[in-house]
Amino acid sequence: MAVLSPCIDITALIEKFAGIRIVGKPVRVHGVLEYHSNCPWCGGDDRFITRPGQGTYSCQIRASGCNERGDMITFLRRYCDMTFWEACEELGIEPDELGDYTRHYSSAQAYGSPSKEWQERGELMVAKAQTVLSRSADGLTYLRARRVVDGTILDKGLGYIPLGPGGRWHSSPLDEWGLTAEETGKDRVWQPEGVLIPWYVGGKLWKIDIRRLTGLKEDDPKILSITGSVDCLYNHDAVAPGKPVVVCESALCAITGEQEAGDLAAFVATGGSGKHRSSWAKHLEQASFVLVALDNDDPDEKGVRPGDEGALWWEENLSRSIRWLPWQKDINDMLRAGCDIREWVQDGIDFYKALEEAKNAPVPVWVEEESITDPVPVVADPVIEDPTSFDDLIIGIPSCSACLDLRIDTPAPYELEDNMYCAEHYPPFQPLNSLVAKVQQDSTAFRSAEIEYWRAEDGKQMRESILNRYVAEYQQEIEEQRGDYTPVSLPFLPRKACPCKTLGWNKDGSQFKHPCRHRTEDSGFCAEHQLAYEFLQIGAILGYLEVQVPFKRKWETLHRTIHSGVTCWEERACISHTDRPQVLKEDVAYLRREFASQFGEVSKKAG
Repeated sequence: MAVLSPCIDITALIEKFAGIRIVGKPVRVHGVLEYHSNCPWCGGDDRFITRPGQGTYSCQIRASGCNERGDMITFLRRYCDMTFWEACEELGIEPDELGDYTRHYSSAQAYGSPSKEWQERGELMVAKAQTVLSRSADGLTYLRARRVVDGTILDKGLGYIPLGPGGRWHSSPLDEWGLTAEETGKDRVWQPEGVLIPWYVGGKLWKIDIRRLTGLKEDDPKILSITGSVDCLYNHDAVAPGKPVVVCESALCAITGEQEAGDLAAFVATGGSGKHRSSWAKHLEQASFVLVALDNDDPDEKGVRPGDEGALWWEENLSRSIRWLPWQKDINDMLRAGCDIREWVQDGIDFYKALEEAKNAPVPVWVEEESITDPVPVVADPVIEDPTSFDDLIIGIPSCSACLDLRIDTPAPYELEDNMYCAEHYPPFQPLNSLVAKVQQDSTAFRSAEIEYWRAEDGKQMRESILNRYVAEYQQEIEEQRGDYTPVSLPFLPRKACPCKTLGWNKDGSQFKHPCRHRTEDSGFCAEHQLAYEFLQIGAILGYLEVQVPFKRKWETLHRTIHSGVTCWEERACISHTDRPQVLKEDVAYLRREFASQFGEVSKKAG
């Protein structure tokens, strides 16, 4: 059953957080009042339905829509990225009053912990798997090959699930786990063969992962989660105030990291490079800082490293964090290769602290003396005898005392305790110089970087100088990117098949994609989809920037977004709106109208 709030109905809730107006007369369908409006997610016209009497919403009408649906808690979780408890607080509901919410409303399965029945059945499975592992050669051989010691195996509750009769996976009925076929879309809870890794939050079981060991085919996932598991942070309870945290991808990396250096930092795992939650980031904010150590992946065919892409989210959502690459693909591979995990963690801690010290260190700047405009009297040139030794040198400009010890004459603009120093030897600059030297040594891109020293009181001037240079370089980069459209995520030219696809929804709510089968023209698109090619040509001229296209309705604050980057523009042209050509036509018309001056400049250059 859906959740109803005593404070606000679902229509007012969606208007408040989505910034849309649900107007017009409601219609009664099967005795239930329904309001129609634009969808906050996909922007579809008149397809988003809210039912105040039931407290539900859905975007699915006339075989179209993005299939978003749920109740008030679902909306706050999915649209506003709230936690289950934050949503309950917003709605004025006590979570305890909902009882076993996940049993009655399947879309809430991602909110909070699994049901009590699932946790109790899962604990039985974990205990049995631990017993089986103690006498399983396959499971112990795998873990020991991964350098997991026996004490860690016991502490982390690792286990092993063997194959069942006939070499098949074990399985159990859904009702034993408190699940239904309607919620899961499955007929049983399957238990693959492999090493079992339990995930806990607050001492309660949330997730069970199985690292498969046998029967793997090409492209098969190596890790499967037991049906009903809820994504969470592995080692969630190890995070403590004031202690550094290392974020990695796999639970096995967190296990071996804690085994080798658990006293230096807490190790948590996300379960994948693309898995993250705002609630996880909020939990990690209590740490002194976070080393984001997602996998050091090789670039794919598009030059993208999944680990780096995932790390960007954490760096943007954590106030104190740095990207800290493993010396191998991941932490466990480092251990297997003989790397010192403790040294790697300590280097990361020292590097973060050096960065923080450099941010707070005073940064002086060269100050030019004012030019003298008064007339200078003419005097006879003084007679200077040639020095007979290095110590006899008399220099008008102060020299660096450290450089003089090395018999090098260097101008010294900085004074400290009656001694003069150059920028290289000025004591307050030493931590900063060491950091710069390390960065230049580790990163080829910084070896030819220009280094500037600024005073702290000149921070505003420094920021304006950097901003001006950045804007100039960015504009130059955009100008260089402009030109004819060249495919990136789509097949290169010449191609025989038009890349456009028609999206739709079957009566059962499942999505289908029908590829275009028309013959392509020179542009790589068929005659019917030349508008998609024109859209991408406009993107090339504009440098594939982010554009917000207003809806052609009276709610002027609403818009749909064309995200930046050629890949997003290609997806927009070929997939997102090919079943609704009027939307792409509106996009093209808006772009030509809004950026008419830039099209004029390009035309002049072409002429």
